Amino acid sequence: MDQQLRPDDSTILLEQRSNRQDKWNAERTVVLRVYNYFRIVLSFLLLILFYEVPHQKFVGTIEPGLFQTVMLAYLMFNVASGFLVLVSRNERITGPTAVTSLVILDIFFLTILLFTSGGVESGLGYLLVFSVSFGSVLLAGQTSLLFPAFASVNTISSELYLQNVGVSEGSQPFFQVALLGTSFFIVNFFFQYISRKVTEREMEVVSLEALDQLHRIAEQSRQELEVSNARFTVLLSSTGEGVLGLDLDGIVTFANPRACLLLDIDYEDLIDSNIQRFMIAKNQDLDGDKVVSIRPQKVLTLLDIEPQFSYDPGNWQTAKKKSFIIDYSCEATVSKSGENTGAVLLFQNVTQQRENEERVQYLANYDDLTGLSNRTNFQEVLKNAISRTKRSNRSIAILVVDTDHFTVINEQQGHAAGDEMLKVIARRLQEAVREGDVVARLHGDQFAIMLTDLDHAENATVAADNLINVASLPMTIDGQELSTSVSIGIAVLSDLQQHADELISAAVSALETAKNEGRNTFRFYQPELQQRAEEKKRVQILLRTAEEKNEFKLMYQPIISVKEEKIYSSEALIRWSPTDSEPITPDIFIPIAEDSGQITQIGSWVLTTVSEQVNQWKELLGIYPSVAINISSKQLKDSVFREQFQEMLTTFKIPVEVVELELTETGVMEDPERCLEELLKLHDTGVKISIDDFGTGYSSLDYLRRLPLDILKIDQSFTFGIGVSENDEEIVRVMIRMAHAMGLKVICEGVETREQFEFLRRHDCDLVQGYYFSRPRSVEDITSLFVSEQNGSIRIMEGEAG
Repeated sequence: MDQQLRPDDSTILLEQRSNRQDKWNAERTVVLRVYNYFRIVLSFLLLILFYEVPHQKFVGTIEPGLFQTVMLAYLMFNVASGFLVLVSRNERITGPTAVTSLVILDIFFLTILLFTSGGVESGLGYLLVFSVSFGSVLLAGQTSLLFPAFASVNTISSELYLQNVGVSEGSQPFFQVALLGTSFFIVNFFFQYISRKVTEREMEVVSLEALDQLHRIAEQSRQELEVSNARFTVLLSSTGEGVLGLDLDGIVTFANPRACLLLDIDYEDLIDSNIQRFMIAKNQDLDGDKVVSIRPQKVLTLLDIEPQFSYDPGNWQTAKKKSFIIDYSCEATVSKSGENTGAVLLFQNVTQQRENEERVQYLANYDDLTGLSNRTNFQEVLKNAISRTKRSNRSIAILVVDTDHFTVINEQQGHAAGDEMLKVIARRLQEAVREGDVVARLHGDQFAIMLTDLDHAENATVAADNLINVASLPMTIDGQELSTSVSIGIAVLSDLQQHADELISAAVSALETAKNEGRNTFRFYQPELQQRAEEKKRVQILLRTAEEKNEFKLMYQPIISVKEEKIYSSEALIRWSPTDSEPITPDIFIPIAEDSGQITQIGSWVLTTVSEQVNQWKELLGIYPSVAINISSKQLKDSVFREQFQEMLTTFKIPVEVVELELTETGVMEDPERCLEELLKLHDTGVKISIDDFGTGYSSLDYLRRLPLDILKIDQSFTFGIGVSENDEEIVRVMIRMAHAMGLKVICEGVETREQFEFLRRHDCDLVQGYYFSRPRSVEDITSLFVSEQNGSIRIMEGEAG
């Protein structure tokens, strides 16, 4: 309960008295109704006596006509007043004034009836006792004395009149009148006495009830105060802010545990300490004896305390003199009378928060590893430089620098060594450019340089040559000497590239050309390269939903055994027909998928699709036909593909010997050590491994010997030279002999003529593949081919599927 809503002692007493008065009013209403019912019944009884009892001696014996009239009027008055009291809730009807009037009228009517009945000897005078009694009960006070007095006067007056007219004689009636009047006052006194005692008793009850209620309120207040104190203690202990209570002199009067922790001080030492103890005094600038500038602490201003020194407004110190950045608020405490009693100060140490904010601000503009500008900052600087350059006859060149084979270095030497190499390269790039040129790290191992105020665009070549030279210098990292090279793409501000994003995009496109043309060089941007980059981006976007839209499908081209003259296996070849677009060939989308990392999802789809198809062929043919699956060297960068492959074999229960994995020679040479590690683990599972497009890469025979190969596949470019070029024929013969010497089977792809096939058969080529025997076929067509060969309806050696 809110303290302001809790009643005080006087309110409780008034409330109890009011309740008691309401109760008395209700009781008085009940008594009044009973009195009215009594008068109505009395009226009817008197009328019955008057009309029905013959020869009666006391009702209306003097003036029967007047008695009848008064009696009827008395009855109507009683009925009307009884009905009014019954249905009305108005206090005026049941209040003291109305009751007084009602009793007086009742006494008046009964006095007339007494008069018309022959005086006090008729016995009707004793009815007045009831009226006086009811009046005394209804008005328990001095006012009720009116009723016995009025009744006595009326009775005496009536008897005197009757004596004068000779109706009544002797002193006996007067003696009866005296007794009747005395009874009026005795009855009134008795009811007043009872009323006072009841009132006193009720007041005692009221006081006891009030005291009991006050006690319960006090107990409730005590309990609520204990709960409030407990909550306040928990709140002070659990809040993340320090809380200090100060008096008007700035002395600490209370503190929560957090305040002690933030100020590095015990509670006992903190209490009674001056708050200025924790403020840091600044060096004051004095003009003679006058302080020039003092910025007071707001808490001191709130308490109207004269500062001892000029204080640093943003920094406080702990009890051990360790400074920290503070954020605090303070409010004055006020007594009930409105006087200031001190202040409450809430504070927190925001040093770490401010450092984090500064850190976030720094990282928003600079690279954390190298300290160079990041891409966002570089673009903003470039935009401003472009605006300035457009007003002059100078030019701007953007150089995007990429570290060659950084992924290999990172994986072989570790990420820590890779980070150190990036720091060295970043430092060398900064030292190699002019003051005013900007160097930034875009992402990973890619940097950007803005060359400003160029007289001629060709001057960028001088900077590019210098950058290539300094980047290729050996560097020592963790005691090991390493070296690398960089490729650079250059874009110059022109009519085609007038915006920052366009310049950077053009330089990146030129960088791709430099990397494709041998690396360790630079190239200028050409518009057709940008178109190629945009097409690459389009293909990447389409690849994201290709599997979901069922746009991929597999074609199968048979591989023929020369000696057995039958289908040895088939090669699964992926095809892609995007929705609302022309088909995109594998030589376009596979390299793009390798660069973007999407090759992993494509490879997983190929594994699953081939596995399902091999199981269907097993049910149809009764055997598992062998299938060659092309994989990318990018899939061998970790164990994910190997785990997927093993899961495929387990899930579909396919014998491992029916699966062959094909890997291109050029792909293997991109990261030979990593590929070798994964190929060895794959070969241990029992799968056959072949190297595709052999002769187009730069692998050494020594490295080739180390690879766990089963089959060597001669590139079709050499097959095309059979019958045309003696050099190509000799190369094919040498490769066949070399493979056989290494214990490998040989596949020659691209066989399109009978002449090419016969040449290969003469020189002991094991397997052949090409359009002469069959083009790549759909699942339905290759299945038909398998069935036809199995039942002997075709001869595959006759060419184009028999």
